[in-house]
Amino acid sequence: MTSAAALAVLLASAAPGVGWTQAAGDHYIKLGGRAVIGSGGYLADGSFSQLGATFVDARAELYAEFGVFDRLTIVGIAAPLGWATFGDTSTAYLGPLSVGARVGTDVGPFPHSVFALEARYGYSPPLGEVVLAAGWANGRRWQFVPAVETHRFDIEAQLGVDLPWGLWFAGAAGLGHATREGMGASFNGMLQLGIETGTFITGEAHFTWHQPTHYFSDSNIAGAGNTAYLGAGVSVSAWLTPTWGAFVGVDGGFWVYSNAGAPAFTIGLEHRTEL
Repeated sequence: MTSAAALAVLLASAAPGVGWTQAAGDHYIKLGGRAVIGSGGYLADGSFSQLGATFVDARAELYAEFGVFDRLTIVGIAAPLGWATFGDTSTAYLGPLSVGARVGTDVGPFPHSVFALEARYGYSPPLGEVVLAAGWANGRRWQFVPAVETHRFDIEAQLGVDLPWGLWFAGAAGLGHATREGMGASFNGMLQLGIETGTFITGEAHFTWHQPTHYFSDSNIAGAGNTAYLGAGVSVSAWLTPTWGAFVGVDGGFWVYSNAGAPAFTIGLEHRTEL
């Protein structure tokens, strides 16, 4: 499963949880690769169908946080380069590029728990907006288009809570708006539970939700443009030094409309200010 709208949620999933801000001068950077490989997809009515050929959607992904002040963090999110194939056709593409700011404040009852507001602006360039394949399945027309050009605005309320025994919880709920005709507004959310094991291994599990406010009938198996889903995933990080780590993750969906019927696998490196 893949989605341009959920890029911010998925890239933040291996970070120290949404809601928390970086201290002034501190940073967190995550650079990785994501791949989706499959031969089936979900249509706009939620039905699943095999598509007659194998597709591969691979891209680089970047997530970065930088603390301007103790309670103000700049957030950058990008999929700067991708490559998609369907059968014998292929194209390079550019994924969503966005920047925003997160403002947080302490809340109780647990220490180091925060409430934050985050606003972002993003742009998905037109490179790669080509039909690699198209057909009919279950009485509906589908196509595979790796990129859809649009501007996007998002605002989210976020909560991060430190729990006992090395556990932490994070949640986000917000509203997005894509300016492209036929797309429009959407609700987005995430719930996340993580653990600091006291060793160099950390992990987290998350649920993601994306639901447009409008009806759509187009079925883009690449997940760019209109899509809806309830997804779930896990990621594990190994901090090889106090500042450098490596991560692996997997995400999928179990209530999916207009998207790939295959999991997304991620792998990459993380860098943070020394704790």
